[in-house]
Amino acid sequence: MRALQVLGNSAFGGGSYQVLALCKLLKSKGLDVSLLSTDKITAKKFMAEQIPVVSPVLIKRDISLYHDALALSQLTSYLQENSFDIIHTHTSKPGFIGRLAAHRARVPLVIHTVHGYAFDDGYLPPKRYLFKYLEQLASKWADLLIVISQELYQITIEEKISSPDKLVLVENGIDWQPFQSAYEKRDQVRQQLGVNNRLLIGMIGRLSLPKLPEDFLKAIALLKRKGMKAHFLIVGDGPLKPKLEKLAQKEGLQGELGFLGFRDDIPEIMAALDIFVLPSLWEGRSISLLEAMAAAKPIVTTNISANRELLTDGKEALLVQSRDIEELAEAIYKLAKDKKLAEKLGNSAKEKVIKYYSLEKSLGKIWDAYKQAMRKSGILKGNW
Repeated sequence: MRALQVLGNSAFGGGSYQVLALCKLLKSKGLDVSLLSTDKITAKKFMAEQIPVVSPVLIKRDISLYHDALALSQLTSYLQENSFDIIHTHTSKPGFIGRLAAHRARVPLVIHTVHGYAFDDGYLPPKRYLFKYLEQLASKWADLLIVISQELYQITIEEKISSPDKLVLVENGIDWQPFQSAYEKRDQVRQQLGVNNRLLIGMIGRLSLPKLPEDFLKAIALLKRKGMKAHFLIVGDGPLKPKLEKLAQKEGLQGELGFLGFRDDIPEIMAALDIFVLPSLWEGRSISLLEAMAAAKPIVTTNISANRELLTDGKEALLVQSRDIEELAEAIYKLAKDKKLAEKLGNSAKEKVIKYYSLEKSLGKIWDAYKQAMRKSGILKGNW
């Protein structure tokens, strides 16, 4: 049985991490699984795990009627020429083009994972209504929609994206053990970073609007003006990086702030941190937050629905209002000064992620959904 995961040109991040884990699971179950991706880092990661990567079509992140129509035509032809039993799409743009192409090519089973909605990304009418309509349309070309958080499940129902009979809620999970074992390298990594005994505070994530990395940078500048002594890290890459570097220079943060770019050693970097910060405007289900929880890090993040599902304010993290720079800075300062509170929050977060958000549980639920969908579509008969 052949399955194709469609990621398009999406950069490697939390969603890609989940897709890679899914591909490894499907491969272990005997499926012939491959990935459609044109992102070099993503392709390298998957090929290292012996997952074949194909790139017959470029699905750009930005909207372009010409390039999108071309991508749809090319992908439809590719699917018609290569017999797949399952097409599983991810993210908004590859999700729309991939589902339509699979529908046109008469692929037996079409699955889409909702990592988030473009129409819920701060857009104003009429663009918001257009993106919402496109999601409603695309859901008709899918047999199964997997949503990664309770909030997204509710949005899918309330916005009439899809009927409940097509939906399955499977919250993201992670392999927490590498984040525990990485603690042994904490001193070594801190020495490599030139931190030594200084307090180290950082955020890890794609440097794009939803993550609001500029708010973290502004909070750093505010803390510096208040006389706080610490070193800060921003780990990740993305379209906002040039703007952030200019802002850091303007605020005179060169000595206190380091930009590490994309890293392969996230468990080790997380182990080196003393406080983890994620000032997101919105999230589906943040892999970075799950990783920080697994590493038992005290967390400062925003009081948005997806984060409230994951963390309780004052119990596993400090939650602040989104875009409130002063409150963000105050929460960071509070954890920096109160080591007992920081340790308590970190340990509680670790216990929660181990109990409720393991990768094994998440993949088990996805596999159950796959089997049910395969039986319903007629491509699987009997037991697996």
